[in-house]
Amino acid sequence: MRTKLYVGTRRSEELEEYFVYFLKIGAVILSFVTMIVLYLGEINEKSLDEMYGETTSYTLTQKQLSLDELMWRYIDSLPLPKEEVESQEISIEYVSKQVIPNYTEEDIYLLAQLMYAEEEGFLSEYQEDPEKVEEVFKLCGSAVLRRVQHQYLGSTTIRDVIFKDGQYADRTLIILEEGQEVPELVYSWAEDLLVFGPIGPKGMIYQSESKQGEEYKQIGNQIFGIEPKYN
Repeated sequence: MRTKLYVGTRRSEELEEYFVYFLKIGAVILSFVTMIVLYLGEINEKSLDEMYGETTSYTLTQKQLSLDELMWRYIDSLPLPKEEVESQEISIEYVSKQVIPNYTEEDIYLLAQLMYAEEEGFLSEYQEDPEKVEEVFKLCGSAVLRRVQHQYLGSTTIRDVIFKDGQYADRTLIILEEGQEVPELVYSWAEDLLVFGPIGPKGMIYQSESKQGEEYKQIGNQIFGIEPKYN
């Protein structure tokens, strides 16, 4: 009887040792698999950041957006009911209105700097009407792009338009030459114009505190005018 009890106890201890052994092996395997999954996830996250990440500064960098994001940003700006817009097919045509197709980081920088130098006061004057603020900033930038489009006074680039003699006040030019801190929102508006094209009529090349050409719209002290031969 004692011999049988000893044999049974011995077998039980052996089984317990095997069980603990397999548990340890399983824990090692599970740990290894977990490390692989975390590593692959980190690589995938970095890959997505590289594909869709946005820069936080626009001074000398260009925001990288996926085509799908660009399309929907444009759709959100359309003056159509949302249901009607969503039923339309998204195509490359939405980004085909660019006046400067191969725009550069400097184009974004200069356009935003000019828009802010000319229209900064509207941020406080119309702070209760953000849509009006965006409109006046974008009309200002659009006048620049229309001048490039029509090669007004021989200008073929944004830099040409801005620094052409007699086109902008000395105060504005000094600000641009020295540089200024511009809100990121204004850089975003500038890039919207470069991606989706200017707003307003094709011939709207004038932006001033006095009337030039045929008046298109006046917002505050800013009068935006049309040159009929370009319309």
